[in-house]
Amino acid sequence: MTCVIACNRCPSQNEHEMSPIDHAAIKHFTVRPILEYRARYERRMDQDFQPDRRDNRSNLLQRGRVGAEMTKDGMTVRLVYQHSSSLNWLVAGNGIAIRSDLLEANVSFKSGNKKVVLGRQRFGLGNRRLIGELDWNNVGNSFEGARVDDRNWTLFLLRSGVQPVPSKGLLLAGASTSTPLSTTSLIVKSDDAKQIHRTRLTLSTEGKSKPVAGRSLTYQVALQAGHEGGKKVQAWAANGRYTADVQKDLEAYGEINIASGGASKGVNSTFDQLYPTAHDKLGLLDTTGWRNVVAASAGLKMKFTKTSSLRLACTWLQLYSSKDAWYGAGGAANTFGTTTYKDPTGNSGKNLGHEFDLEYVTTLKSNLSLSAGCGLFVPGRFVKSFGGSRFGNQTYGYVMLGWRY
Repeated sequence: MTCVIACNRCPSQNEHEMSPIDHAAIKHFTVRPILEYRARYERRMDQDFQPDRRDNRSNLLQRGRVGAEMTKDGMTVRLVYQHSSSLNWLVAGNGIAIRSDLLEANVSFKSGNKKVVLGRQRFGLGNRRLIGELDWNNVGNSFEGARVDDRNWTLFLLRSGVQPVPSKGLLLAGASTSTPLSTTSLIVKSDDAKQIHRTRLTLSTEGKSKPVAGRSLTYQVALQAGHEGGKKVQAWAANGRYTADVQKDLEAYGEINIASGGASKGVNSTFDQLYPTAHDKLGLLDTTGWRNVVAASAGLKMKFTKTSSLRLACTWLQLYSSKDAWYGAGGAANTFGTTTYKDPTGNSGKNLGHEFDLEYVTTLKSNLSLSAGCGLFVPGRFVKSFGGSRFGNQTYGYVMLGWRY
């Protein structure tokens, strides 16, 4: 819902004396309030796949945003404040985590098809697999710097703004060009992590096509070069998804995701997924990111109405390199207690396991949404090798309500 406040009041005696230009300036001033609230309850059981070890957890995640967008004659000022909290019920004890941030504080200028944005801003490229707003997380992404948008291209020079885990010394720069069917981006990322300076150059192209009616194909290929910790970087990733209408209001899809991993003497081959909107790209449980992975998914999506649907999916997962780590959706290596899920010998194999998901999404009103989902992760040989003699499945469920004014 959008509420616009325009200065269009009855003229006073002084306003009668204003010039036509002054009247136009008053008339073109608008204010749009920004109000959002979201609450999500999550329950995760046996995250370590060990039924004998109590690690079940529940979380109530709440996030509110309040702000305003003020526009006058092609210039827009946007301010958004974000407050988030997480009520945590853990085996070790209960607690609450609170975080507040100025999520956006920017000014933009528009002339014809060109738009310049300066300051703290939200930013995403293409399908958001490399750079996105990260809105599933309770703390979304934003960056600080400058961006120029035209009808078919974007230029940006940014640094770290608001992020769940700040990136030390980040410099993010690049250019993107797009057509109705494809987007090609060149991204330079430079930062410091654990006393290691990293610089990566990513070239990505993504696109979509409809070979016949009721069929669609999307794809993305990304190549990376650079240096990290005294080693050269040579990495790549690819994604492809084919969707077909089975019958009215029922579609089926198949998807492949691959991202390189591993290292050899003088070469790091682990793909860096950068700052993506990564939720549910490789399963609803978010156990796996677009790094050192080979994954195949298949699913069905049933549409009940224009605004509600039910999705059933299965995802098979394995490592690209058996000697590299298993990375989560956020990009960091997963851990088992204090141990990282990584076997430098490669003897644990590559099989991560299978995930089965069910999710329902609906829009109750134009500004009110509801979703719920559950998932089951059945571990494979690699995951089992880090546990004891007994192992179990990991289960997850959530219910989320969102409201936007």
